[in-house]
Amino acid sequence: MPTAIRSFIRLLFAGVLAGTSHEAIQAADGAEALARLSRDVGAIVTDVMMPKMTGAIG
Repeated sequence: MPTAIRSFIRLLFAGVLAGTSHEAIQAADGAEALARLSRDVGAIVTDVMMPKMTGAIG
């Protein structure tokens, strides 16, 4: 999936969450996401085919 589409989808989800009591921590890939998780979070929305790391366990 092109980077521009991935960025748009991240912004879309962040916008939806902005209307709630939840905070969106965005990352462009799995490695960046792990680096940004410096505290416990209640939920993670991920792509199973994200760059540099997959969301699949196993």
